[in-house]
Amino acid sequence: MTDHQSAEDGDTLPGGRTGRTGRTRRMAELAAVVSAATAVAALVLGLFGLIGAGGSTRTPDASGGSSSMPPAETPSATATATPTPTPTGSAGPGATPTPAPSPPPPLPPGWRRTDAAALTTSLALPDGWKLKEDDAQRANWISPDGRYVLGVKRDSTHGSTAQAASIGQLAWYRQSAQSKMYDLTAESRALDQRGRDAVRLDLDFRWEGERTPSRRIELFLAGERGQVYQLLADDLRPDQASALPELFETARAQLVVDTP
Repeated sequence: MTDHQSAEDGDTLPGGRTGRTGRTRRMAELAAVVSAATAVAALVLGLFGLIGAGGSTRTPDASGGSSSMPPAETPSATATATPTPTPTGSAGPGATPTPAPSPPPPLPPGWRRTDAAALTTSLALPDGWKLKEDDAQRANWISPDGRYVLGVKRDSTHGSTAQAASIGQLAWYRQSAQSKMYDLTAESRALDQRGRDAVRLDLDFRWEGERTPSRRIELFLAGERGQVYQLLADDLRPDQASALPELFETARAQLVVDTP
């Protein structure tokens, strides 16, 4: 056996040494190498741990991977939601609030204000006019010469909007057997009544049993309680000098509905 032969079989080597001694030395060297490698690995992992502690937290995402996210804030145990105040007089969701009407202008000379309490209405009349009829549905005043009539009415017979009420009322006027109105012609138009929608009807007709024509201007205005107010101005002997348009416009400007 030469010095270069394997000593792992336990043969005796020159100098009285056996192959087992060399094997022990190699195992010791191997253990030292493993120990050193373990120390290096621990050092590297420690360095990565320090870096990770100063960075962002990684949390699993929905796909099973991970994503960088800042730490979630923890809400205070005493925190409460502050409700948003609702403006006074506002309507609920989906509702359309009724606009508040502007006040009427000052009374013109020769006019006075009159309340129709049963109809929750206030209007203006020329001086000297007298009450002709008054009930739970209507009130009419007549001029001193008996030519003109101003009146107010309130009901829900034909609907709760100005448009519906005007259409229904005109349909009833055309039923001559009931309305006593003949040879009727009519014109309708929408207008603004101090910030609220209204409808105006202009009517030319003849009363039953009368040979002379009559003329009426009528305003329809929805109230806040599901009823519609009507302002009527009649000229029983219309001509080119008729004061009916001026009477109607002054009365319309002064009309107040939904009074207490």
